[in-house]
Amino acid sequence: MHLIFLRCLCSTGAKRVLNCGKATALGSLAANRLWNVMFTDCYCTQFRRSANALTSVYDDALRPIGLKITQFSLLRALERLGSATFTEIAVEAALDKTTISRNLKVLIDAGWVKVGSEEDARFKVATLSKEGLKMLRRAEPHWQVAQKQVESEVQKFMKGPASKRLLEALETLQGVGREG
Repeated sequence: MHLIFLRCLCSTGAKRVLNCGKATALGSLAANRLWNVMFTDCYCTQFRRSANALTSVYDDALRPIGLKITQFSLLRALERLGSATFTEIAVEAALDKTTISRNLKVLIDAGWVKVGSEEDARFKVATLSKEGLKMLRRAEPHWQVAQKQVESEVQKFMKGPASKRLLEALETLQGVGREG
């Protein structure tokens, strides 16, 4: 028997333990029921759950070419930046420097990113290699599939084009913690 521990972020901070049987027996339908049981009115928890679900949508779309959305996002960030230090990439990708170093190592090892020879990672400059640009172009149609899937789902809750309004809302939310 496998137990899944889920923390309900409610006013009591109570933890709930759900017995889901064997992990292999927990199909997507059961997982959806489990997910719905754990309702919370906490926006942060709901956004984190949504982010995990969205990551899965994009990872599934990119899987045929062997990429994850985290890798695709870094390749796109490097294309936008041209060349950048790990710190600049971290700021662009809204990730901490340790995560950037770890994720860039995978892209470097794959030959998609070139890095200068500086010893100190704070000053290393990364650029997208020709192979990285080819992979990015190969990945874009797969990313578009996921993008359209997300837009289709969001459109149910919006008036007008989902893409522009959703991006505006998300960009506004990103600034909430920085204000004041």
